[in-house]
Amino acid sequence: MTSKFQILDKIGPMEKKLRDNQGKLRSFTDIMYEVYPSDVRQLVAKEFMKMLYDARKASYNSTDARDKVIGILILELVAQFCEAAEDLAAFGISFATEFYNDALPPGDVWTKLAEYASGDVVNFYNSIGKRGPEYFANLYGYPPIAKQGHETQTVLFSSCKHMAGYLSHVSAAYLDLRELQNAHKHGMRVFFGSRKNPITRVESPVLIYIDHKADVKAIEFPKESLEELYDLCVGIGQLLKGMLHWHNRRMHVTASHNLPLTDAPVFGMSSPREIKERILFPTLFELREYNLSKANQIASKKQKEISELRKGEIIAIDLDTEELIPCNTANVRDAMWKALMDRPTARLTLHRIHQDGKIGPLES
Repeated sequence: MTSKFQILDKIGPMEKKLRDNQGKLRSFTDIMYEVYPSDVRQLVAKEFMKMLYDARKASYNSTDARDKVIGILILELVAQFCEAAEDLAAFGISFATEFYNDALPPGDVWTKLAEYASGDVVNFYNSIGKRGPEYFANLYGYPPIAKQGHETQTVLFSSCKHMAGYLSHVSAAYLDLRELQNAHKHGMRVFFGSRKNPITRVESPVLIYIDHKADVKAIEFPKESLEELYDLCVGIGQLLKGMLHWHNRRMHVTASHNLPLTDAPVFGMSSPREIKERILFPTLFELREYNLSKANQIASKKQKEISELRKGEIIAIDLDTEELIPCNTANVRDAMWKALMDRPTARLTLHRIHQDGKIGPLES
């Protein structure tokens, strides 16, 4: 039996935005920069906030009915936040492939993005606290901070510190709420109630759920928590919009040149500020060379550890934590994906281990 839903082969005008002149799927950055609706979670979350406000004032046949209506609306608000947080992690994973775009065709990136799991998202948020300013600069799409003039360095460093604090806030909320979201999506293991604060005597909704270990948990949602969820939906949308702007710019730099900061969103600043210095934007090739230089410095300090790894195989070097990550394969593409999935959005370089126990280029 067929359904009434028809899957179309052609999608009209959108086809030109998704495919190039040869009919091949365009890159993640190119497509998403043009069509990703960065404000969609904000718009939907705003509607749920209005509905929650109305639901509190409405009359119901029973307290049970009221708790169910309010509880479902809160679940939908939680879903908007969790999905926005997962979008952010998925974008980071996809942007990390920019440095390997000559080895990873767009189709591979889209396929891997469709396969990314919740564990990859958890890894992304668990690692936030270990990262330094250059990591956040790379995540957002800024060029290397160390390559900039003093005034621009100060602005970008401040922006990255602000970003680190904000993402730590997103991380804490996501890791607290993801089990509730999973209980909602998988089997509707969620029940509704309310609790009156013993001090303020204000009643707040409570969502009770059974987690993946079959433990009973509960989360209270006072008004300020719901407002925070909405604010996070707004903030993540703005962050993603800025990331798309910078990564799109970075992908299309064909020669090193200086650009003004006044026409680009700087995270943590409400409006672009006038900066006399211009930002130095290197090409992707130059960025790779910059990262390789740092990787070689790390490798020289860890030569004994590298010499004990299997010859001919590929390792990744995490430039922020200065860790070696064995990929357990000699295949370049497999190594790239393993490293990118093990350390989503990390600043990584890939190297083959030579017979003399030192690292070298992948081609050798």
